[in-house]
Amino acid sequence: MDYIKLTESAFDIFYKKYPSYERLPYEIVFAKDMYEICLELTKGENAKDDLKAEKQSISNSQANLVLAGKPGEVSYIVIKDNENVKRAEFACLAVHELVHLHDSYDFAMAFGDSDFHKAFVHEQKLGEHAWSEFHANTISFEVFYNFLIDNNNDYTFDYILKAEIERLPALADGLKRHISTNNNPSLYYILLYLGQFNTLERLSNGAVSFKKDCPLFLFIKFGELIMSLYSLLCRMNDFGSAKDNFAELIELVDLMESTYCQRKSELK
Repeated sequence: MDYIKLTESAFDIFYKKYPSYERLPYEIVFAKDMYEICLELTKGENAKDDLKAEKQSISNSQANLVLAGKPGEVSYIVIKDNENVKRAEFACLAVHELVHLHDSYDFAMAFGDSDFHKAFVHEQKLGEHAWSEFHANTISFEVFYNFLIDNNNDYTFDYILKAEIERLPALADGLKRHISTNNNPSLYYILLYLGQFNTLERLSNGAVSFKKDCPLFLFIKFGELIMSLYSLLCRMNDFGSAKDNFAELIELVDLMESTYCQRKSELK
């Protein structure tokens, strides 16, 4: 399988569906050892120290973005060399990281004096990071569905949409297991779930909606905060609309994390 060609095919779908994005300089790198390759590609001692602090999560990741020092330089989309990953899933992973690249670029231009590393320590960065996980998933899954249709004559949009909606309870169960069994569950997984849900909500013309289909366990754990988080993220549909809401998003994320700590006993 030509993974470079496959990735570029998925990127072509992304740029056709989202023509407001201009192509940025990047290289696609395949890695047997995600951590060692990402460390090798990372520039600057501070950036390397930050990466070392995330060694375990990066080692276990299927894809990761290594940013250049400045937006005009080449960044690296690093993907786990794993022959067991299906073609369409691989394309989805790659597009997810590409969206992170664009979000990071926009943030650096707006808040980091055109410098990725300055942007990384900006007080609004946590808001951008949380938003970008949601944003990258909602876009990458839409591209994923289009990739499936383009590469399989048996798939139609209605067929894929029906199958993905039917899969939502299983996705929610997986999220519930993570929250229930992890002593320090990350909102990262909730943001990914919300992003994927948003894709289906947007494309299904109301067949699913978070207001009526929010998993009960999320509402029990976080109350109206989870509804507020989803509503806010849905209003942040591109960087232009997102950048003025990062402070509010940071406040919501902090509230959710403190709420989890208060309700930890309920997660058992």
